Amino acid sequence: MKRAPSGQHPCAGLFKTKVSFAISALLLSYSSPGWAAPQGASVAGGVAAVTRTGSVTHIDQGTQRAVINWQGFSIGAGETVNFNQPNASAVTLNRVVGNERSVIDGVLNANGKVFLVNASGVLFTRGSSVNTAGLVASTLDLDNADFEAGRYVFKGSGGSGSVVNMGTLTAASGGYVALLGGTVSNQGVIVATKGTVALASGEKISLNFNGDSLVSVSIDEGTLNALVENKGAVQADGGKVFLTARAADDLLGSQVNNSGIVQARTLDDLKGDIVVHAYGGTASVGGTLDASAPVRGDGGTIETSGRSVKVADDASVATRAANGKTGTWTLDPDGFTIGAGGDIRGTTLGALLGNNNIAIESTGGNGADGHIHVNDAVSWSADTALTLSATNDIRINAPITATGANAGLRLNYGGDYRIDTDHGVSVTLGGANASLAMNGNAYTLVHSMSDLEAIDDAGGVAAGRYALAGNLDASGKTYANTVVSKLSGTLAGLGHTIANLTIAEPKQTSGPSLVETGLIGTAQSGSIVRDIGLSNASVSAYGRVGALAGVSAGRISQAWASGAVTGASSVGGLVGVNNGTIERSYATATVTGSSLYEGYSSIGGLVGQNSGAASRIADSHATGNVTALNAFEFNNGSIGGLAGGNLNGTIANSYATGRVTVSDNAITVGGLVGLTGGATGLITNSYATGDVTGGQGNIGGLAGRNISGGRIVDSYATGNVTGGARVGAISPNFGGLVGENSAGTISGSHASGTVTASSGFAGGLVGSSGGTGASISNSNASGDVKGGAGSYAGGLVGYNSDSSTISGSRASGDVTGENAGGLAGGHSGTITGSEASGHVTGSNAAGGLVGLMGGGTVTDSRASGDVTGRDNVTGGLVGEFRGGVIDKSFATGRVVTESGGPGALVGSNTGTGTVTNSSYRDVAAEAEAQAAARAVAEAAGRAATEAAAAEAAVQAAARASAEEAAQATANATAAAQALAFAAARAAELQARADAGARLASAAEADARRQAEERPVLTTTASLAPRPVAIADHIVFADRRNFSANVQRIEVDGQVFDLEDEAAPPASTAPVRKP
Repeated sequence: MKRAPSGQHPCAGLFKTKVSFAISALLLSYSSPGWAAPQGASVAGGVAAVTRTGSVTHIDQGTQRAVINWQGFSIGAGETVNFNQPNASAVTLNRVVGNERSVIDGVLNANGKVFLVNASGVLFTRGSSVNTAGLVASTLDLDNADFEAGRYVFKGSGGSGSVVNMGTLTAASGGYVALLGGTVSNQGVIVATKGTVALASGEKISLNFNGDSLVSVSIDEGTLNALVENKGAVQADGGKVFLTARAADDLLGSQVNNSGIVQARTLDDLKGDIVVHAYGGTASVGGTLDASAPVRGDGGTIETSGRSVKVADDASVATRAANGKTGTWTLDPDGFTIGAGGDIRGTTLGALLGNNNIAIESTGGNGADGHIHVNDAVSWSADTALTLSATNDIRINAPITATGANAGLRLNYGGDYRIDTDHGVSVTLGGANASLAMNGNAYTLVHSMSDLEAIDDAGGVAAGRYALAGNLDASGKTYANTVVSKLSGTLAGLGHTIANLTIAEPKQTSGPSLVETGLIGTAQSGSIVRDIGLSNASVSAYGRVGALAGVSAGRISQAWASGAVTGASSVGGLVGVNNGTIERSYATATVTGSSLYEGYSSIGGLVGQNSGAASRIADSHATGNVTALNAFEFNNGSIGGLAGGNLNGTIANSYATGRVTVSDNAITVGGLVGLTGGATGLITNSYATGDVTGGQGNIGGLAGRNISGGRIVDSYATGNVTGGARVGAISPNFGGLVGENSAGTISGSHASGTVTASSGFAGGLVGSSGGTGASISNSNASGDVKGGAGSYAGGLVGYNSDSSTISGSRASGDVTGENAGGLAGGHSGTITGSEASGHVTGSNAAGGLVGLMGGGTVTDSRASGDVTGRDNVTGGLVGEFRGGVIDKSFATGRVVTESGGPGALVGSNTGTGTVTNSSYRDVAAEAEAQAAARAVAEAAGRAATEAAAAEAAVQAAARASAEEAAQATANATAAAQALAFAAARAAELQARADAGARLASAAEADARRQAEERPVLTTTASLAPRPVAIADHIVFADRRNFSANVQRIEVDGQVFDLEDEAAPPASTAPVRKP
């Protein structure tokens, strides 16, 4: 362990809060008082005298109680204050009325009890020492009258100061030390052997005495920022320690933090008690809490409570007794979580169970609180007990394992306990003498199959409470029918499994056996079986067969089974016959029906027969395949993926995913339930996804038949349904959801699988619906329906007969059959507010909504799918109309007949039926005509556009030709101008040359003449040529009056600025102005 800084307890620093930091800052702000000894005494009650000798102050008390008001009460370093009192029971109330806090830096001694009250605060510094029979240091005041009467009720006026101890406070044996204030911090040492130490934060605090002994502390009013912390050492062996705080507002919350040492060990058979209580706040448990009995006697008790209790990973808590009974550590929060990020880690709890019996009591909360969550694995090997008590639920989401020979587990709950068996969680009590109790009831632990076999009492009924202590293996033995014949009590598996159970009923020589078969033969009314699994079970018998129970009239919860179950009558993967409740349970076993005997049979993936108003299956499922073999005559049988039959029972929030397959015999088969119904029969919020294959009979994706008032609500099926050919007079029914709906109701349900039938009635939702009160409402089917010869095939219902109503429903799958309808193949009942959109093909009557209508009504309904069929019996809404009423309905699909004639609302009206307020529109034909018209218009538009484009091209070409001609003319003109300018320039240059030549010749002649007259020439200036005069511009005159403007021109190095003049008359030759 890392050594702590000098003067600091090794555990200091744990559970620091912003309030504790505030205390540290407060300590730094303390300054030495204006005086080093108590000053300004005024006796306000009783008799007392104050004298001073050197550094020692003497307070001599002459009465049992005395009250002294002080201007200041501090003790400097090296100073001593001695209280001389009549006896150890005498009390002096010292009240500071000045404004300075009390700083005790020296020594205070008293043979009796001393109360020091200072609203400005009290600080015991390091090196200070207090020795009294009893000490109260408080920033809360105590009324004189209450004091005189022995009513120790301390009250503050809001925002009370702090009491901090950094020194050593010692009470005589049996005495007490109480530090009371707004915030209270111990960073030193407090000792009260066989007495009481109390650190309390609040605004009104009562100290409760029994004689001279402080027995309890109560906080009647809280304070702002309520905080109690112990960073030092508190010792009260054989006594009591209270660390308690209460906030003025529960929203602010109080805090009690321990990071130091609190010791209240058993002493002279006096057990120690430690209480850490944060009213409405957080109790943080770190450091050491020690109420053990290291020498003799029993261990003491430790209570840590608050709205929440947080336990540090390195906390040390002990109530263990070396030579007696280990004590108990109680944690009492509103809600509690065992796990990382919770209130205590599982490993920490397991380690602390080595030194304590631990009770976690989440009994003060409700709603979201009041639960206990076990999210970390907890294991321990000591002979100690863990108690979990919750107002609501105990949720065990991680394993609990106790291996101690005498270890124990206690579960108390107001709601329920839940073991997460889905993730393999279990509770194991492996010790030979381990114990289990739930809600105060003791359980017998079962450690072996022999123990399980032995639980039947003399009458053959297991009436007690039993629990599996661990997993069991039943290999090596074959049971005739059961392991436990009858159970009227409770069997709790605690998340464990029984592996490799084999039950094989002896072969019968005459007639079927009526013995219930399963791990439990019969679970009687009132029995409970829960949190138990059967893995790789093999169970085979004639009737009332289940891996877990042959018959159950009690409650089965979170049970499961895998393997194989075979039987003939009332056979289920988990239970043969259920007359009670099955919840949160499942079976993955394959279930097979096979027998030599005829008779009624119910075979299901989870339950064979769910029978009676009290029978209920909820939040459960089956995933194994269910098969009825050809060898068995199932003339009256029902087969289902979850339950074979559900007569007057309830199935809620449950499902089946296995395939259901039967022989060609007459039978009722469903993906979830074979037969359901009765006045209280209900399937709600349930579904099936496996394919269903059957012969003749009633075959449905969810249920084979729904009869006699049975209800199917908000349920669905997605598997494909395949039925065989009609045999004899039996008319089979095949439906994506229900094969036959006979006087039952279906609402808010749907089916999406393909329905294929060789004959009979086939519907995307229901094969046939009829009987008094039969109805289908707000339901839909989207799978295709394929009916064979003689079939009635409908997108929703194969045949909707008299007294059956379809409302607010729709079908979207394509339909093929002899009499085929988008909604109903045949109809003589009521259809209202419904629609069909699938394409329909019928070899006889074919209608977009109804194939053949023999009566009844169709109201406010419509069909939009294409219809193909024979002449005269093919219609957009109804194919063949023999009677009834069609009102406010219409069809918009294309009708195609053999002759190719135009379609109609009704193919034929051969009876007395009437059609009102209804219509037919071949939307497809109209769309084609409109498309053709649009095509013609578009072609005409394109032609006009092309013509306009051609004309524009011609005009553009003409414009281009004119522009090209103009451009050519301009080019020619420009060329002519260029040539003319060049010619003019050449002429000008030639003229200049000629003029120069002439001048030169004249000059030469003149010179010769003058030479002859004068022999000597003195200058040649007169011989220089005269500058040439250049016109300001050259003008070209033609028919278009082009002109070239020139501003200046250079000739022989001379620059001439030119003037702008009007153009001369038109001319084709350049004209030069002199």
